[in-house]
Amino acid sequence: AQVHHHKQAWAESNKLAVPLLAQKPEGRLFDQLSFVVGENYFREGKWEQAIKPFESFVAVYVEQPKKPKGKPTITKTANLDTALVQAGIAYARLEKKEAALAHLKTLVDNYNTDSTHLPLALAEQGKLYYETDDLKRARRALARFVGERKKPENKIFQAASAEVGRVHYYLGWIDAAENLHPAAAANFEIAAASSGGRKAADGSSLASDAALQQGIAMVNASDFEKAAQHLQNVGNKYKDHPRIDLVLYYTGLAYARVKNWGAAAAFFKRVVEEHAKASFADKAVYEWAWCERSREQNKLATERYELLIKQYPESALLTKVQSELAELNLDVGAQDAVIAKLTDTMKSVTDPKLKFELQYQLASAHFKKKDYENSAKMFEALIEGGEKSALLPSILFQAGESRLSLTETAPAREHYLAAHKSKKKAQPDLAES
Repeated sequence: AQVHHHKQAWAESNKLAVPLLAQKPEGRLFDQLSFVVGENYFREGKWEQAIKPFESFVAVYVEQPKKPKGKPTITKTANLDTALVQAGIAYARLEKKEAALAHLKTLVDNYNTDSTHLPLALAEQGKLYYETDDLKRARRALARFVGERKKPENKIFQAASAEVGRVHYYLGWIDAAENLHPAAAANFEIAAASSGGRKAADGSSLASDAALQQGIAMVNASDFEKAAQHLQNVGNKYKDHPRIDLVLYYTGLAYARVKNWGAAAAFFKRVVEEHAKASFADKAVYEWAWCERSREQNKLATERYELLIKQYPESALLTKVQSELAELNLDVGAQDAVIAKLTDTMKSVTDPKLKFELQYQLASAHFKKKDYENSAKMFEALIEGGEKSALLPSILFQAGESRLSLTETAPAREHYLAAHKSKKKAQPDLAES
């Protein structure tokens, strides 16, 4: 059995080792037998079968603490570290993460440069802690790997290049979860360059997903110009990327943030036309509309808004889109249609902030229609609830304009004075989106 095991003939080894183990032989000659059986199963990917012999082997050399917060006492012997790391991985493959982490912890707490498995154990431990939302312990394990690898004399970690990509990949995710976006981008960059043929959770190469996540982190870090170029390169390099829809969307977003509206619109267009069922396709249409508005192509923007309303009737953006579409229609003089649409839309709106904006647009529509009686009343009704709104100076001014158009100079004067005072508090630019 041992000869076959050394030759990596795992199945042949177990044909002899499993029946022998069942006989429960005693003596030093058989000390490693349960380990041999466990590793044979492990190497064949038979995780469930590997667990029992590994546990039998580990139990001989690892005494569990009697107190809940106590530490295990171990007696180091040949292959104990191998059994601990392989048992940990087997449990992880069976989604038994608590048991996996317990075995890996025993290894990393008791071994240093005397185990060639320590780099793998730390990488696996960091991954599992991340997957169980224990970011603090995940970072500690992964940072220990990075720190040890920086030491030229630590030959074990210098030889662990196969784990570098995965370690930095999960460090990137931890940074992203903690809003440390520049650090996340740096870690994902290392992961993309160091992952080799390792696979991500969705079956794609870890390198391609790391490259995408690097771009997203750059967008979140507001490094838009570099993000746009990087993400465009990702799309060109990984044309069959399983998340090419996300690559295109974030490329468009990055270009939009540097006001390259033409390039941004082209990428949003591809999302809509090539990935219409993506969960964020409605957002792509919305951003596309804003690209057209920013280029003063209001007719095209109207078409994009209408596309969103037609194609994504359940979108959370729908009410906002109807509001902005009404605003565009105001600019082209379709006041009656706008008034009817806004009045109908407000019936279903529950968000106070959005309702306030719609009431403002409705008042503006009446003003542009020269229905000053109604516009005056509507603008004045907004004053009390708009004390903290950036729209207040405009509301007061248009209330004054409405009253002046009705030749009611006294209330008009009061509104103008109030508008002048409030203007000092207002933001210089109102965000439209």
